[in-house]
Amino acid sequence: MQLISKYGYNGELHKVTTEDGYILELHRITGPATSTDANEQKPVAFVMHGLTCNSAVFVTSGRENSLGKEKIT
Repeated sequence: MQLISKYGYNGELHKVTTEDGYILELHRITGPATSTDANEQKPVAFVMHGLTCNSAVFVTSGRENSLGKEKIT
């Protein structure tokens, strides 16, 4: 969550407990911190890292080289 803030985005953290007791941590990037239209319709992209990674792999390369920059904008 600190990385997305560093690159100027807002985010949400959600913890979900599965029926069998596992606790999952979900991260949602809601958009640029400078966004003026909270009701704007935006495309949704679900990305999931591999078993030995974490969500940082999608944002560590910076704002100009991220997955979102390549696929969504």
